[in-house]
Amino acid sequence: MNKISILLDRHFPYSIKSLKTPDTKIKKCELPEALPKGPGRIFHVIDMYAKSFQEDVILGNRRTALMLGLLYHLYKPKKISLIGYEIIFNFKDTLKAKLVKLIWTLAVKKIDKLVVMTASERQYLTREFNTTPDKFKTIPFYAENADYVGPARDGYIFSAGRMERDFETLIHAVTGTDFPAIIVADKSQKEKLEKIRPDNVTILYNIPREEYTRLLERSKLVVVPLYEGAASRGQVVILESMKYGKPVVSTRVQGTVDYLEDGETGLFVEPANPQAMREIFNTYFNDFDKLEEMGRNAYKTQRNKYSPEVFYKNYLDLIMEEYRRKNQLSEARLYSLTTAAPGLEKEGV
Repeated sequence: MNKISILLDRHFPYSIKSLKTPDTKIKKCELPEALPKGPGRIFHVIDMYAKSFQEDVILGNRRTALMLGLLYHLYKPKKISLIGYEIIFNFKDTLKAKLVKLIWTLAVKKIDKLVVMTASERQYLTREFNTTPDKFKTIPFYAENADYVGPARDGYIFSAGRMERDFETLIHAVTGTDFPAIIVADKSQKEKLEKIRPDNVTILYNIPREEYTRLLERSKLVVVPLYEGAASRGQVVILESMKYGKPVVSTRVQGTVDYLEDGETGLFVEPANPQAMREIFNTYFNDFDKLEEMGRNAYKTQRNKYSPEVFYKNYLDLIMEEYRRKNQLSEARLYSLTTAAPGLEKEGV
């Protein structure tokens, strides 16, 4: 039987070899270097549209999936499955947002699956695009596996991130206490944060990746404070903390509830509630045994649920399910295609 032909757009950020099995054939559309950015994007989408007629499964990011979904209204072979990945939205009540949503609602009719990272995003976009839940597939993000570090006994509260971070709540929570905290923020927040920074809080801006990792490894616990909103944020820092065995305190919002188990791998606090966050620090910061217990649970959870192996297996399963749906393969044939990709070695926990 012929191999399943998978076409990736040029933006595909994940390991291509991890999608390769004896039954798959991977191609990636590349952009000619001579083309400028604007015309290059148009050429890329048209090139993918033309090439897609020879493929079985197409993977495109948000922009590519949108354009292909619109073009497929002209013509789309029945055998093609179009999958859009990295689908993140937070529609505001503006004319521009309403127009974007209208265009997306049209494109979604020709997109077979949209990959989201949380169950709440699936619910939100089902409503916004006026479609059905089976249009979406939830595939949680992942972190590269690492050796267990655990909470540092003499460590500090650590927090980092750029998007939708409510660092003000964290700062207010530790103001007037002896809890040491280090925050890594974007320099665009500097003026606002420095006005309220107490002496026990250090704020660094736009530091190198290596320094961020070193600070994370030396921390006692990690805080992911977020504003309440529709778009999911914070998963990367949460998972990178879990992979080192760090307990996480996070705002209970969309994007975090799918990744943490309250009291097991971390702790939740309600949005914009510095007093509740301070109570968590009062209770747990000096309870090293409980922090270590949550850290070990977090480490095991990342290995079992949010590892590269699981992530790529989920993508392969989705690709094969879509291929089977379009080609009506038997269950036995589907099972033979969904074995783990040869490029990944299974690690123990």
